[in-house]
Formats: sequence, C-alpha cells, structure tokens
Amino acid sequence: MHTMTTVPLTDVEDVELTLIARDVSDLLGAMLGPKGHPDAGSLIFPTMPLMGLVTEESFHYLSNAPQQSSLQALPTSLFSRFGRAVTKTRARIKLFDDTDGGADGLVEILELAHSKSVEWFREPHRGPIRSLIRRFQPDLGIFFVGENLIASTHAVLPAMGITLNELQDFSSKDMERLVERSFAFSSEVGVYLGQLATFLHQLGKHVELQPEAPDIRDLRVSHNDFIGANVYRLALYSFRPNEARFVGAVIMALAHINAALYVLPRLLGVKSNLLLRFQLLTAYHAGKTLEASIPQILPPISEAERTVLRSRQVRNLCAHFGLRGAAQTAMAAEDPFGAALQSLISVSRSEVEAVVNQWLNTVSDLLTARLSKSSLAPCRAWLGSHS
Repeated sequence: MHTMTTVPLTDVEDVELTLIARDVSDLLGAMLGPKGHPDAGSLIFPTMPLMGLVTEESFHYLSNAPQQSSLQALPTSLFSRFGRAVTKTRARIKLFDDTDGGADGLVEILELAHSKSVEWFREPHRGPIRSLIRRFQPDLGIFFVGENLIASTHAVLPAMGITLNELQDFSSKDMERLVERSFAFSSEVGVYLGQLATFLHQLGKHVELQPEAPDIRDLRVSHNDFIGANVYRLALYSFRPNEARFVGAVIMALAHINAALYVLPRLLGVKSNLLLRFQLLTAYHAGKTLEASIPQILPPISEAERTVLRSRQVRNLCAHFGLRGAAQTAMAAEDPFGAALQSLISVSRSEVEAVVNQWLNTVSDLLTARLSKSSLAPCRAWLGSHS
C-alpha cells in the first residue's frame, strides 16, 4: 500500500500563512475586544464582514493546496452548517457585489429587507389598530458613533447570511429564531478559528488566542429607532440618487465607510493588515456603488488616486490570501503585505494608507453632512429605544 508523504512548506506558502495568522489574531482581537463593553452587541455589526472574509478565504486557501502539500482542508462543520451564511457575510465587505445579482441584487435584497421589516413589526397588531400603529411602530434601527451612521438593521439582516429567496418567505417566527441562529453561527466561527489556530501553530505560525483588549472605553455606540419610510424619504431628499431604489445602498455604503474610519481602527489597530484590506475593499466597492447612485456628490479623483482606489489587482490582493504574482517581492520583506501592494501599483504602503484614508474621510464628511444623527433626529419613532 502506497503512503503519500507531504512536502515542506514552500517559501511562498510560509509568507502567506504568516499573513493569515496575523489576520486571524486581529480578527479575534476585534471579536473579543469589546467583551464587557456596554456597546458590545452593536460593535459586532462592523466586524461581521471580517468574520466572513477571514473564515472563507482561509478555508479556500487550505482547501485548494496541492495534494502533497503540508496544507490541508480543516475538518470543520462551519461550512457544512453555515457555508451560505459565511459567503453572504463575506459578501457584505463588497456591498454584496457577488454572484447573487451584483449591485442590482444588493438593491433588491435591501428593498425586500425593508418591506419585510415593516411586515414583521405590524404582525402582532390586528384590526383597525394595525393601520394606525404603523405611524408609530418603528421598523428600522440605526447605530451611530457620534454623528456618524455605522449600521442599520435593514442592512444587517441580509448580511447575517439570509438569501433573497429565504427572506421572501421569512415570517415573524423566523425573526424570533434569528438570535438563536446568529448565536449558533458565531459559535461555529469560534470553533473554526480555534481549529485554524491549532493548525497554524503546528506549522510554526502563532495566533494570539487571548489578545490584549483594545482601550475602547471612549468608543460609544448610540442607537435610535425609526419608521423606515421617513428615513428613506429624508435620504432621498438629501442625496437625490439617480434612482430612488438606490437609497438603501447609499446608506449601506455610508455605514461601511464610517465603520472603516471610526470603529475598526480602534478594534484592529491602525497598522493591521486586516484593517487595510477592509479599508481598500470599502473604498473600491463603496466608490463603485456611490458612482452609480450619487455621482454628483462625490469628489473627483486624480489618476494617481485612481491607481490606488480602483486597482483590480489591489482589490484581489485584499480579498484573497494567495499572493499570486506579488509573492516574490513579499517573501524577503519585513512587511510582506506592504511589499505586495507596492509591487502591484508602485506605491508604498504609507502612501496607499494616506490616499485611502483621505478618500474615506472626504466622502464620509460629504455624506454625513446630508445624513447624520442630528439630521435624522426629527424622524425618530415615538416608540422604540433611543440612546
């Protein structure tokens, strides 16, 4: 009987695994850091796409290794139980620009999430009060850091892995079971990351399973409940998108940009590769979404900025763990990820960070001037919770 022997890691695999281990450590820090924080429940929203990115891409990386490689697919139940949820959660980092209809698919699922939300909150009411209560019953929750919108319940709902077809048939009973489903999903993610950390340790790559908690005592998230129709009416007036149906996607893009600026740097650290991945992917995909919906509001970008913000090569480097054509440059570098970036577009990491942060801040300021916590205050629902 022939026994297949594995071969040692290649130099490229060694660097790629080092980057994966760093991202896993950073992700665990972002997930565990808010533990005990009064707003821990709200801070999970910006980290959800990171969970999808790291889990799915690390699993694909290991699963696609050559047969005789030391790398191997992990025997995880995450992808048999929640594979679809992982994919959709990861797709949120791209504003759902995935295989389910691209930008039009995003618009459709956000519109459906809004209409289903109205239906669920009206469900308990019967008779004449049913039509009366809709004037007071909130169906949209929005979360803020300062004046900056960082998440909305309509955008979070499909990001939890619920597909368009599932959402069409979703009932109020399914809504009640959503917390249980979310907990089971998060638990499976934790189990998978533990398996991944053990495997990486066996290959000489350290993952910090008990990361030092970031100092986020001054990072506070506030929450207001709204009647969604009123918010969208105000957003339509403020943004004047090319088509009214784009308004939910604009709000989602704003939430992504603000999360990249005001939440994730605090949870991940400003020098985190995972943070830079998220910020670059946000600048790429949010930029495309906003160019299609509200181009009149966006600032012009120079050719030099376009090289950084719209590069497909950079986008692919950030979206996947394989270094591909950038590997040779990264192998001997003190900062492999920065070296890989520079090899693709001839721009240093510090210059990339400066361009990305300038664009995110400029667009955040322009959009927040039109839709902020203060501007939305008149739309708050009489009922619901407010902080």
